[in-house]
Amino acid sequence: MKWTYSTLDTCSLLLVSSGDSVEWPNPFPVPQFSHDVELLLTQANLRHAKDGSVMVIPKGVKTDILDTLADIMSKISAYPEKRHYRL
Repeated sequence: MKWTYSTLDTCSLLLVSSGDSVEWPNPFPVPQFSHDVELLLTQANLRHAKDGSVMVIPKGVKTDILDTLADIMSKISAYPEKRHYRL
């Protein structure tokens, strides 16, 4: 099955709740973040493309990003293994 963000929401809940072993999607789909976070990231990407500057991510934005990723990851597997998050 090819995972997309929309199928991730519905299919993975069913698979995880049934106790089946679920493989993580490869590549992992980056979810859409809140409007404010998406706006900041877009602006940072434009600045980087223009002059090479790098964004210093504020703590609140970092928390929003990590919370969103954790939510998506928990829908795939409540207990990820090392191989799921190792680079």
